[in-house]
Amino acid sequence: MNLSLDPRLGEGARVLELHPQAVGALEGNLFTGRTHPELSLVIPMFRETNRIDRTIATLAASSLHRPDVEFLFVDDGSGDETPSATFHSIEAHGLKRARVISLAENIGKGGAVRAGVLSATGAVIGFLDADLSLDPSQVHRAWARLDATKGDVVVGHRRVDLAKQPKMRRVASLVFRSLATRIAPTGVRDTQCAMKLFRAPIAFALFESLAVNGFAFDVEVLLRARRLGFEIDEVSIDWEHQPGSRLNTLTASAQMMRQIVQIRRSLSIVR
Repeated sequence: MNLSLDPRLGEGARVLELHPQAVGALEGNLFTGRTHPELSLVIPMFRETNRIDRTIATLAASSLHRPDVEFLFVDDGSGDETPSATFHSIEAHGLKRARVISLAENIGKGGAVRAGVLSATGAVIGFLDADLSLDPSQVHRAWARLDATKGDVVVGHRRVDLAKQPKMRRVASLVFRSLATRIAPTGVRDTQCAMKLFRAPIAFALFESLAVNGFAFDVEVLLRARRLGFEIDEVSIDWEHQPGSRLNTLTASAQMMRQIVQIRRSLSIVR
């Protein structure tokens, strides 16, 4: 089974081909609904075979599981069972209006989110981490905030229980925030919070020309938003660290700083 994607995604993204026997069982859950959804949520994945079932089960039981919300799970070239595990979990938990996009190769979290955003069909487009470190009801609250304020972008600001967060991750996060603010100020307190919502035309404008595919893509998106004059609102959310991450905090932080310098140059930002 082949599904075409927006040509803006390029050849690096494709929808996973389903085995013919699986199509009939999954089609009712994956592709129900003819009208455009009100909200599209992109969830990038990299080697999430062991954690994605919990995430899908939580979403299926949440207030976000409704006919006007679509879920786009984007596998970033994991090379393992993540895509098939995602399909099985979608079917097992009856998650409606869900799609799985499989990238042909690993290109980075920013590239995976971009692929999901550019194939989304909702009036509002957002993204979350695959570990789902926040209660889905908080996404609903941010969505309502965007609707009530008639704003352009809503960004989460994490309230974290520091006692439950690994010390190295906490220190690296604080150092990164301090340096990033100096090099590429966005005016946003928590650029790396993986809960951001955009009105669809704005999301397309920000992600189409994304220069960075790595973890620092959030900074680029927010800088672009500021540069284009879009209104960015912040909302506090409760955030709980989830175990099982394979992210090397120090290595990732160093890579992100290099990417921020690249972003600054590409956007010709002058302090």
